[in-house]
Amino acid sequence: MSKKNKILIVLFYCFFGVLLIAGTFWDEQISKTLYSPDNIFGSIFNKIGEFPPYLTIPLFGTVFFYGKPKNINKALTVIWKIFFGTLCLAGFVFMTTKFGSHFLPKNDFRTPIEILVSIIFTVLSLVFGKRIPEKYISPLKKFSVFGVLAFAISGLGIDLIKSVWGRTRPRDMLKIDDFSNFSPWYIPQGKTKNYSFPSGHANQATLLFLITGLSEVFASLKKYDVKLFILSWLFAFAVSLSRIIVGAHFLTDVTMGILITFTTILVLKTVIFKTNKEKTIQ
Repeated sequence: MSKKNKILIVLFYCFFGVLLIAGTFWDEQISKTLYSPDNIFGSIFNKIGEFPPYLTIPLFGTVFFYGKPKNINKALTVIWKIFFGTLCLAGFVFMTTKFGSHFLPKNDFRTPIEILVSIIFTVLSLVFGKRIPEKYISPLKKFSVFGVLAFAISGLGIDLIKSVWGRTRPRDMLKIDDFSNFSPWYIPQGKTKNYSFPSGHANQATLLFLITGLSEVFASLKKYDVKLFILSWLFAFAVSLSRIIVGAHFLTDVTMGILITFTTILVLKTVIFKTNKEKTIQ
């Protein structure tokens, strides 16, 4: 890891550590000040903030579709391609239904449109995947495993914490101007069917940091390390801010979502790529 990257990581933890401290003392006041459910900035980033990780599954399916082991027979090859082709389709279905929930009207045509778009994207992904040079397949397989693991581990971890923490969302209190149900982030409330802490949107937005792993397999991208890191940082912050603005989360909710996800990515990146004996592709 370069010195610049180490400095950025330290600054990142310091920045969000300060926000966590600020939220610990002033969560309620910050939410009351920023709450604006019809805010355009809040609405836009609230809708697009979930999408960075959704290409990980189609990418995983595509590169493994063409990255089959060389020593398997024809029957196993067919099974291999069916499995990973289906996985690619499932990834796109997952993605388009999320898009549809935000951008398509609720009617009888929405589901068929989502499925059709998913099939089109799957076909295009597999067609263009065939053009990937052989030397890129192995590194991309490693990168796609990195992405899927980060998506799954951080997402499941966030959901598990949500299910037992039971923190009430700020908008549920802001709408009635009653904060009697407010609880500090560090005191779990149990299974209350409230899921404010930690933020799932912050988790998914922070998964944009996965793009910083590209330089681990493509040496030519190392010169963009700092830019990719800062871009991911700004996106995670913008999405998290939007969630506070629309009243979905407190500052500590989004901050912990970011810190959990970023740490997961950092650990996986170290484990997966530090043990890599192959040379990066130029």
